Amino acid sequence: MEIKIMTFNVLNGWNTTNIGERDDLAASAVFEKRPDVIGFQEFDDCYRLTENSLPMLVSEHYEEAGESRTTWNPIFYNKERFRLIDCGEIPFEKGTVYEYPRGGFSGFRTISYALLEEKKSQERLLVFNLHYDMNKNWQITIGNQAHESKQVVELANNLLDKYETGALFVTGDYNSLVDGIPCVEMLKNGFIDTRDIALEKDDIGTCAKLGDSLGGDYKSAAIDHVFFKGNKELRVIKYETVDSIRDASDHAPVVVTVEIN
Repeated sequence: MEIKIMTFNVLNGWNTTNIGERDDLAASAVFEKRPDVIGFQEFDDCYRLTENSLPMLVSEHYEEAGESRTTWNPIFYNKERFRLIDCGEIPFEKGTVYEYPRGGFSGFRTISYALLEEKKSQERLLVFNLHYDMNKNWQITIGNQAHESKQVVELANNLLDKYETGALFVTGDYNSLVDGIPCVEMLKNGFIDTRDIALEKDDIGTCAKLGDSLGGDYKSAAIDHVFFKGNKELRVIKYETVDSIRDASDHAPVVVTVEIN
């Protein structure tokens, strides 16, 4: 089964960013690449409540997993190709769900997951989507990220056994270079960095200030990753960083095209 997976931090609306004027730009990145599965991060309520909201703009082809519509890290899937079998949201142990001054609630420190089934083949895969911690106090960040990554590993093992599927993809803003705590913890526990084995790949970092071009390379400036775990054979055909969306977010989406058998 060949599938295309995107991870995309769309930039939160806590401060001065005007999200209602950027939904169409974010949607354009989705339609430029047409992924089968998307993990969005920093998906504040204003992405859902504006008149031409991002979910509305992509609704012809994509459905959001779950019914709460509050998570900061939602998973969207191609509803023409896949059906949702199960989904959930597991709080990090130091997680919070809080009320926005603008109205509405957001699940912030959580792991979203979805079990998807391809309608044609009935093959199943798991998807996690998350946002690792980043605190102004680096010592707090280190401690939280170490704890969070262990929780991700444990949940991954439990759900792979529960659903008896051999493929799990983890999308997200890891707030970590590939040699940082979350990535190292996952790599030493059987996860694979999809870029590491991609047959075709770029070498672009993923994070910059809003409106700025991307700088650095993958090892020095990429904090958005797509990892894999499972016993199915994985072939990563292409890893690409979408650099056309810098006016909509401070993160560039990453899209991986993979084949699992």
